[in-house]
Amino acid sequence: MHNIWWSIWSKNSRAYTVCRPVSLLNLIEHQKTFLSLMYKGDGEGLFYQGGIPVEDFSDKWLPTYIRHGLTVLFCGINPGRVSATKGFHYANPANLFWRGLYEGGLTPVQLKPEETMHLLDCNYGITDLVAKPTHGSGDLGKNDFAEGTANFVQMVQTYRPRVICFNGVTAFRHATGRHKEKVSVGLQDGLFFGNDEWDGAYVFLVPSTSGANANFTREERLRLFGVLSEWLREKGWHPLA
Repeated sequence: MHNIWWSIWSKNSRAYTVCRPVSLLNLIEHQKTFLSLMYKGDGEGLFYQGGIPVEDFSDKWLPTYIRHGLTVLFCGINPGRVSATKGFHYANPANLFWRGLYEGGLTPVQLKPEETMHLLDCNYGITDLVAKPTHGSGDLGKNDFAEGTANFVQMVQTYRPRVICFNGVTAFRHATGRHKEKVSVGLQDGLFFGNDEWDGAYVFLVPSTSGANANFTREERLRLFGVLSEWLREKGWHPLA
């Protein structure tokens, strides 16, 4: 069985760290171990439900799933309360992310948040621009975005995904520095994040799949996943082709 790199964000330094290669079968146990450590914390008097504190989530981080040469790396803004407390990406039932992947033809089944690791089966990865969990992205400061962007650029230049799909205009603007330019959803012109050794990645932008996003309809957001899927087929990169 092939080995993969499982990478995580350090909750103390917010630095990007890479764990040793582990088999896909052992990845579940590794995740359980890290989540168990993550949820113990040092707080007192918290109410725990299923081993997860339901009140304080500010120090809870989510794992980044990544390896070299991914077809698509999905990047959100930062973990929300529900995802942070449950320990899985896009765990809020109102979020359209997992539905969008499936209905757009990017995954063979609709994955559950707790099945996030199976994105790697399709050569996809997932991360957030900022590791810090908050109630909403509006609670993040300039320093949060600056630090997150620096770590993100270093990460993608190391792992070199073919495509980066930003989930949300805010994540795209901060990652690319295009704070005031007009931004359109879908495939962006040119390559991004390249350096002397790498030309860079294609970038695709979907509107935030958060249930709080009132700027786009549910249908508009789901449709963009299908557009990404079709473009991958045209490039000959679609994992289900």
